[in-house]
Amino acid sequence: MGHPSSRLDQATAWRDRLVAVHMAAALWIAAMLLLAWHSPVRYESMLEEDRFAEWLTATLFLVAGITGLVRAVRARRVFDLLVAIFCIVAAGEEISWGQRLMGYTPPALFLEHNRQQELTLHNLPVLVERPKWALMAVLAAYGLLLPLAVRLARSRPPLAWLARLARLGDRLGVTSPPAALAPWFAAAIGLLFWYPAQFTGEWVELLSAWLFLGALSLPVPSLAMHALVAAGAAAAFTVVSASRRASPALTACVQSETSALARWTVAREMESGELSRSRAVHKRVWTAVQDGYVDGAPIDAFESIEPCPGESAGGAGERRRFAVDPWGTAYWIRGGRQQDGRMVIYSFGANRRRDHAEGAHAGGDDIVAVMRLVSPAVAP
Repeated sequence: MGHPSSRLDQATAWRDRLVAVHMAAALWIAAMLLLAWHSPVRYESMLEEDRFAEWLTATLFLVAGITGLVRAVRARRVFDLLVAIFCIVAAGEEISWGQRLMGYTPPALFLEHNRQQELTLHNLPVLVERPKWALMAVLAAYGLLLPLAVRLARSRPPLAWLARLARLGDRLGVTSPPAALAPWFAAAIGLLFWYPAQFTGEWVELLSAWLFLGALSLPVPSLAMHALVAAGAAAAFTVVSASRRASPALTACVQSETSALARWTVAREMESGELSRSRAVHKRVWTAVQDGYVDGAPIDAFESIEPCPGESAGGAGERRRFAVDPWGTAYWIRGGRQQDGRMVIYSFGANRRRDHAEGAHAGGDDIVAVMRLVSPAVAP
């Protein structure tokens, strides 16, 4: 039997690490809700792709995954290994496996069928119909059902089938997250269901990454160190992603593509008028075509434009067929009645992230083309 003072020290350490996880989760949820309600522009800018929040989500998942992987391999715990692999895959999916970081164009399968035209599995409808519900299911199974099953299996007397399940779990190396974290897993599920503000899913993903790290029950100094490593890596990636620049020749080529795509869209609009009849459209060009806002398939806007510098004719043709710029990022369209007859086509530019505000014609290194819509819906 352990010494009473030793047991007391362990209980204090256990309480302290849970308090740290609780406080961080509560502050994050409160901060995001307040920011969304009182400063929506700053809130949306913070949660755009390749901003600090997205990188922190990825690095927290990665740190949790690597830490859990080392533990699971050393202890030969299969289930814990699978949880660690899930965290590592979640980190890769969050940053599209480096697509925006390195600026490569994914295979045609992903350009055509992926909701975001990125190298991610969770946005392929054939695999995951609704990513939000898939995340909710994972959080419920790991953060709610598993602790509940463990608690029931340890009850006196245990249910027979749960006792057998507990023995199977021991053989498979199942480590349940602390039951004290269940309210935060439930809160994450509830926020995803409620979705109180645009981009709620983005910051709930970060909360989820933090909960997976907290579920490892690290001592407070170790937990703090892991969080600092993740935050430092996220800050570094944010700076790197914002500092990327393109040559003047490549920028001019993308400007030509953006203008050609804008002229093509306006010409198509004159035939259908669907875009200007819509209240507001803000989508990837390929998605807008697939959804019927722009009547044009295939996209043949670039036929007279030479390949961009360093690009073969075949490579240019493949990405242009799906309205993707040379950095592997989709061209976007913004239009509808809220735009007062204007139609905007833009590229995120070399840094692969949106820099200009909703009402601005340009910003950062974004490459923007603006044209007036002249269609049956808006013509005098």
